[in-house]
Amino acid sequence: MAISSTAILFGSLIFDAISNIATGNAAKKQAEFQAQAIQQQTGLQAQVTEEQAAREREIAKAEEDDFRRNQARVFGQMRADMGASGVRLDTGSPILAAFDFALETELQASRIRSGGQTVSSRLKQQADLIRLAGLTDSSLLSAAGKNAQLMGFFRAGSSLLSGAGTNFS
Repeated sequence: MAISSTAILFGSLIFDAISNIATGNAAKKQAEFQAQAIQQQTGLQAQVTEEQAAREREIAKAEEDDFRRNQARVFGQMRADMGASGVRLDTGSPILAAFDFALETELQASRIRSGGQTVSSRLKQQADLIRLAGLTDSSLLSAAGKNAQLMGFFRAGSSLLSGAGTNFS
């Protein structure tokens, strides 16, 4: 039994339609895979950046504490030196000098803490931006995959309709 040219043509149209659908589905799966990979990667990058932010806060706190301890030692040595030289520490200029020293110490300690918080805040914002960029990129890839799948269906339909119209009219 010989296969007619119509049957071969019909088979070719069906094969072409199935190929277009398969190509669209494959493109969608690839885009979804890439979208998921981007989300994982940006999630990890954001997590690392947030950990850096936490470390910066810890470092600033430790530096602030170290500075305060060092200044307490310096102040103690100053008091000891003044006391050894016979200066009264409870009146006049020594009180003003001690007060000024304490204010300056607090100002510098606050600057250390503030610097760490600023760096930490910037890193936290960067982590948020990394996450947002990952979501945006993965959303765009997912949309592109859905469009590729839809285009596969359109190409399949177009191929069937044009082939049927040309050959069976």
